[in-house]
Amino acid sequence: PLTDFDGTRTTTVAFASRYQGFGTPTLLFLSPRGDPLAPPKYGVPDIVDFYAYEIEETIRNLPPAN
Repeated sequence: PLTDFDGTRTTTVAFASRYQGFGTPTLLFLSPRGDPLAPPKYGVPDIVDFYAYEIEETIRNLPPAN
């Protein structure tokens, strides 16, 4: 079990399902309240540098968290 953003207990399966997380790795960009800020990123690309660039670009373009 894990603790959700609102303090309730949930399962990893329920949490992943809510955010369309499947497989590993799945990167989620969420606000402190658990609101999605960008689409999930899935899988492991062939080139680590490309993946790092994708992560940095996603973070750079996130809206401000409230």
